Amino acid sequence: MVTLSVNKNDRILVVAPHPDDECIGAGGLLKKYSKQCDVWLLTDGSQGRNSEQSPYDIKQIRKQEFLKEMAELDIVHYRMFNIEDGTLSQHLDCLNNEALSVYTKIFVTNKNDSHLDHRAAYNIVKNALQYQKLQNIELYQYEINAPLSQVSHFINMGNNIESKKFLMELHQSQITILNYSEMAVYLNKYRAASFGLQDSYIETYLLSDINESVDEYIMNIEQKQQKQKHITNVYDMWLTININGKSILEYFEKRNIKEIAIYGYGGLGKRLYQELKQQERVKVEYIIDQMAQQKRECKENIIPLSENMEKVDCIVVTAVHDYDEIKENLLNIGYDNVISLEKILDELM
Repeated sequence: MVTLSVNKNDRILVVAPHPDDECIGAGGLLKKYSKQCDVWLLTDGSQGRNSEQSPYDIKQIRKQEFLKEMAELDIVHYRMFNIEDGTLSQHLDCLNNEALSVYTKIFVTNKNDSHLDHRAAYNIVKNALQYQKLQNIELYQYEINAPLSQVSHFINMGNNIESKKFLMELHQSQITILNYSEMAVYLNKYRAASFGLQDSYIETYLLSDINESVDEYIMNIEQKQQKQKHITNVYDMWLTININGKSILEYFEKRNIKEIAIYGYGGLGKRLYQELKQQERVKVEYIIDQMAQQKRECKENIIPLSENMEKVDCIVVTAVHDYDEIKENLLNIGYDNVISLEKILDELM
C-alpha cells in the first residue's frame, strides 16, 4: 500500500451513489484536494428515510444536506443526476455519454459492497470508461458498508479526523437512522493501526483494472432477480395452502416423519421453524446453515454442514433455488432422505 499521489495537474471525479457516500468513503480526499475535485451524485437519496418521512420530503432534505457539504468544501463543480434511489442497476449506461476524459482520477464505491446501488455505481463508471475507450484514467474504489478485501493506496489524515467527521455530520437525516459517521471513523482508525500508524487515521482505496468485464455483474443481477422470483413463488404456494385450511404438518404425518432438520435459515427456513416449533408432533432437531458462525445470536441449534450430524427422518431444504446442488452435497456425505420445501408445498397444493 502506498500514499495516494496527486499532482497539481490532476483533475479528480468522486462518484457517489447517494448523498453522503462521497464523504463517508472519500471525505479525506475531498477535504485535502477540494480545489481539484468534482462530485457527481447519481441518485436522489429518496429511500434513506424513516417511516415518518415521505420519499419526496427526504429527497429535498438530502439535497440540501449535500449542497451544504459542497459549500463547506467550496466545490462548485458538482452534478446531481436524480436517478431514483435503489434503481441504479437499471441504469448501467447512465454515464456513457458524459465527459469523463477530462479527469485523471475517478473514485467510486466498492464493487463488492453490500448495497446494490453501491455495486451498480462501480459498474456504471467502469461501463462508461469502456464505452468511451478511456485507458489513461486511474479508477479507484472507496469503502462504505463493506471494507475492501485489499487496498492499494491511502491518504493519511494524521490525528485530524474531525474535518471528515464534520462533513459526514452535515447529513443529519441519515445519522439519526444509523450513525455511519462513527462507523467510518472506526474503520479509518482500524486501517491506520493495521499498517502500524498509531494515533492516526487513514482513508484507503483500491486501484482497479479498467478493462475488467462488467458482464459478470450483470449476470449476478439477473440470477438474484430469478432467485427472488423463485422464493416469492414458494411463499405464494405456502399462503395458498394456509388459505385452504391445510398445514405443512400433513406432509410429515402422512409419512410418519417425526424428526427433521432444516437446511437454510433464511426467510423460508425461519418461517418453517416458527411454524413447527408451535407443536410437538414433528420436532426440528437442528438447523443447517453455512453461516452458522455469524448466527450465534439465535437460540436455535444452528450448525454448519458436517458428516457428523445427527441422523434424522428427513432434511428439508428451504434454500429452494439451490436445491439440486445442496441435495448432491448431502448425498455425498451419507444423508439420503432429502426433500425440497418447494416439493412439499407443491404436493399439498
